[in-house]
Formats: sequence, structure tokens, C-alpha cells
Amino acid sequence: MLRCYLFVLLTCHFVSIARAQSTDPGIPVMRIAFYNVENLFHPENDSLTLDDEFTPDGKLHWTYNRYRTKLQHISKVLMGIGGWDGLAIAGMCELENRQVLEDLLKDTPLSNGNWGIVHHDSPDRRGIDVGLIYNRRFFTVICDSAYRVCPPGSQLRTRDILYVKGVINGRDTLHIMVNHWPSRRGGAEESEPKRIYAGRVLKAIADSILQRQPSAMILVMGDFNDGPGNASIRQLIDTGVTFRHTMLPQDPFSGSHKFAGDWELLDQILVSPNLLDGVNDWQACRGQVFTADFLMEDDKGSGGVKPLRTYAGPNYIGGFSDHLPVWIELSKIPQP
Repeated sequence: MLRCYLFVLLTCHFVSIARAQSTDPGIPVMRIAFYNVENLFHPENDSLTLDDEFTPDGKLHWTYNRYRTKLQHISKVLMGIGGWDGLAIAGMCELENRQVLEDLLKDTPLSNGNWGIVHHDSPDRRGIDVGLIYNRRFFTVICDSAYRVCPPGSQLRTRDILYVKGVINGRDTLHIMVNHWPSRRGGAEESEPKRIYAGRVLKAIADSILQRQPSAMILVMGDFNDGPGNASIRQLIDTGVTFRHTMLPQDPFSGSHKFAGDWELLDQILVSPNLLDGVNDWQACRGQVFTADFLMEDDKGSGGVKPLRTYAGPNYIGGFSDHLPVWIELSKIPQP
């Protein structure tokens, strides 16, 4: 398996970068985000996937007006995270297809930016994928690929791990991996082996990069459907060799997702150790959960607040997502 990953990465290494546009060499800070956007489906029915409920005639009555509202909401979130300098890269999950990303960048205020898209169709039965958008002012894509998460002997059809290799500041290579690991459907313990396997696939990809280039800068983001204390994440961070967690220690009264009154940090950002040790020209700051007031509503059942989601069961709420986005900054280290 590791030889297969290494072959694809080496293939990426030799892909021409002629398709990419150069970045601005004077940018000192890059802000990068991840957002589980909660079922961003296009209203048109896809006969090859189980998307019928997210159509105008489906049980959720997913109309084009609701779809357009959802796109506007997502753009508001991404622009809010970006601040004055703008967002450089955003990984997302629960995307039906490439079309929803194209509409996001065409039919919202994000259309004013110079954005690119990285997307591959996953084998998920519902047709939901992971994807990435990037601002060409900050980041140049060299190559990308998708890695299947298929345990031996399993019929699991889940989201791929999206791998993107690119250049920041016109010269420094950054490896990014976007994840949406198998859900806890059927129980957290019963489904845990699926996420542990996804973690092994992720670690194999990262280790093959670091074996060839120990100083490689790697950033991993995603909805892992497990928290930092679960075995699937601990196998990545416990030794501190492959990854370090950017969002620990965690405030027990906060997180990116709230379930049964308890906050969970399911959406996380990990980096290779050199991005925290100052070995390279770039330094990662502490990862943050974006908690703007407009993303929240009162939690009348458990107290406090919770994410203002699009649907609660079959009921249309008209909010943003059941997850909160997370973000991080990479800062250029001044050279003497």
C-alpha cells in the first residue's frame, strides 16, 4: 500500500506546473480554513447517488432559493474568517460535486477573488465529497490526487482523502490533505476501526512525503468524526513524529460540533512538526474555531449556544451548518 502512495506522490512531483499561476512573493501571512458545510447539495437530481431528499420534490424540499441562500451563507463565513487580508485556502466537506463549488465562487461575493478549485468525485453512496478552493494570489497548485479509504475485505464507500501539493509565496512547497472520515453511524465504538484505518492511510501518505523530504511542510485538515483523545487521532500525534495537533489543549466548553449538549472537537488541523519548530521559513499558529455570533443560536435544551444549522431533522432552519469552521495561520519567519 505504501508503495502505491509513494508512486502517486512521485508522479505528482514530476507534473508540470505550467498550468498554475505565480503567487505574490511578498505575502507574509496565509490564513487557511476547513469547513464542514452540512449537505451542500445541488437541487438537480443525480440518478447515480442517493441525493433524492435534497431536491425540490424530495422530503426536505431543497429548492433553488434555499440552495442560493446556503451559498451566500458559506461565502459570508469564509469571508469572515479571511478578515482584511483575505482567505488563502479553504478545505470543505459534505459537497455534492464540483458544480456546488463553481456556484459558490460564481454566484456570491467570492466571485471578486481569483479562486481555483480542487475536487475529485468520491465513492460515497450519497455523493458527498471533500474539496478545496484556493486564492491564486497566495497559492499555486502543482498537482492533486485522491486516495481511497477502503479497508481490506470491506464494502465501505466513504470519502477519499484529497491530497494537494502547491507553492506558497512563489517558492515554498506545502502539502495539504483534506479529510472527512467515516461517521459514527452504528455507534462510536463499533465504527471506530473504520476511522483508525482512515488514519493509517493518512499517515502512510504523510510518512512517504517525510521519508523523501524530512523538512516537508504538511498541513492536514478535516472532519475526522473523532476527537483528539480518540485512537484514530492519537495514532497520528502521540509520537510527535508525523503530526502535531494545533488545537490542544482544548477548552472543554467549546468545540466545532455539539451533540446531546456536549461540545466535540471533530474538525481539526494537524501539521508536520517542522511547522511548529521553526525549522522552515514558515510557522503555524494555534488552530482556532471560528465562533462568530451569526453562526450561533441559543441551545434551549442544554443551555449555552450551538451552531445554527441548515436543517434540524426534516425541518428547514435556514442557518449555516451543524459544524463550526476551524482555521489557522502560517506566518513567514523573518530572515536575519
